[in-house]
Amino acid sequence: MKLLGKVIQFLMDSGCEATLVPKTLTDRFRRVKVQPAASRVWAANDTPIRINGEVRLPFYIEDRCIWTTALVSENIEEVMLGSDWLQEHECVWDFRSGNISIDGRSAVTTTQRGNIKCRRVFVQECQEIPP
Repeated sequence: MKLLGKVIQFLMDSGCEATLVPKTLTDRFRRVKVQPAASRVWAANDTPIRINGEVRLPFYIEDRCIWTTALVSENIEEVMLGSDWLQEHECVWDFRSGNISIDGRSAVTTTQRGNIKCRRVFVQECQEIPP
């Protein structure tokens, strides 16, 4: 996908509950406004992941824009499209063919590049419970 004309690498991670983007990405695009976020996030080993805020980004696949809300963190290195994003955009991943459809339209063919990595992120949001 592209963000503001630049090609961006993504990790589609069904085991990640929330979509995350690295702070270096939001720093790179000065027009992107990061808003405060109350979410708390942990890695699979219970290490806290620092959240710098929340952002809404216009990612593009070919000519269509997919608005994406994501948490921003300096503790991650790549965009992680979590299960929240996969559900919102009705993603279907055909493992036999390697095709992924997004919002009912064929979008990408998966390829495996680089090192294999394993990650897991859990999310907890602060909530006020009335008496």
